[in-house]
Amino acid sequence: MRHKPLLLAFFLLLIWSIPARAADATSDADQMATWWHDLEKPDPLASRALLKMADKPAETVAFLKENLLPLKIEEDEVNKLIKDLESDDETVWKPSYEKLRYFDPRLAIELPVLMTNTTNPTARSRLTEILADREQGSFAGKEIKYSTFRGGQNFVIGNGSIWAEKDVARLGGSFVPKDTWTRAIRAIVLLEHIATPDAIAILKDMSTGNPDALPTKEANTALENLNVPAK
Repeated sequence: MRHKPLLLAFFLLLIWSIPARAADATSDADQMATWWHDLEKPDPLASRALLKMADKPAETVAFLKENLLPLKIEEDEVNKLIKDLESDDETVWKPSYEKLRYFDPRLAIELPVLMTNTTNPTARSRLTEILADREQGSFAGKEIKYSTFRGGQNFVIGNGSIWAEKDVARLGGSFVPKDTWTRAIRAIVLLEHIATPDAIAILKDMSTGNPDALPTKEANTALENLNVPAK
């Protein structure tokens, strides 16, 4: 009988600790997602996020395994995602929008073809935001034309115009920002630093992406630095 109060106390402590552990797990996942989002931002926010992720190597590698994917996509899938951009239903167009921000349509379809084939005004404005790496909604309701000239091409929007990059190799570079690829490159550098077998496996997977894309090149460079063959 004397043991019953102790058993009851232990049981209650166990019950109370289950929600706490579940809350901690949710909090950790949310925190990792926040740091992942911050990797798209300028310094010092990106550097802080990188350092915090480096402090949790196992959790970071597990997260990146699900979120850092090789840059390759098929033409049919790109066309389906662009079709989704026509929708007024946020549950339809927003996931496709975010996917195209990372799996850039130019990985599968040349820029002039994309602009010729995308005639729906809503899809066209959202697609141009993705191609120009502009804030979501910034071109909403605006007429967008694609113009070529000697030595380049532009998106013509109202009375102004902005550069339209057609070469995958230039995306994410100094003159053609692409935040999702900048984030990917930062994550690749972090994986090189962690250098566990699971981290290296992600680098190998990333190295199979489009060979012209900067994150693919960076993954190959990281493997070279680690003296690990890509295949």
